[in-house]
Amino acid sequence: MKMSLADAEARLTELFASAGASPANAASVAWALVMAEADGLKGHGLSRVPTYLAMLKAGKIDGRAVPIARQPKPGVLAIDAAHGFAYPAIDLAVIELPAIARAQGVVAAPIRRSNHCGAAGLHVERLAEQGLVALLFANTPAAIAPWGGAKPVFGTNPIAFAA
Repeated sequence: MKMSLADAEARLTELFASAGASPANAASVAWALVMAEADGLKGHGLSRVPTYLAMLKAGKIDGRAVPIARQPKPGVLAIDAAHGFAYPAIDLAVIELPAIARAQGVVAAPIRRSNHCGAAGLHVERLAEQGLVALLFANTPAAIAPWGGAKPVFGTNPIAFAA
């Protein structure tokens, strides 16, 4: 089945909203998943829908969480995702960071109490489109065994850069 990106985004927004996410959070998640899929990053695209819905249903993700940003230092925008999806917290960072970066020359935005950040490149590209250089670092659970080992101890710890 083929559908436009806008139709896919609308359908996913409805799906996540019907599963208990707020309309804004549902739209944020839908956009990120559809854009990752459109970029060919299937591991961060539509394949995530069943997992995200299961986490939402189990209460591992609060679909109604509202991220909160505070600026404890001039060059720091600390964001609390409130155990919600990472995407609304990242959206908040993308909105707030440019003005702080232009005023301070550099800004860091640690995000805590969030979930999977998805395709990291999508987020830094949005900042680069606003004339900024952007880096994103994320932690991950143990997924890779060391050479010769059987037990996973290393995460993939993604890094994204855009200018």
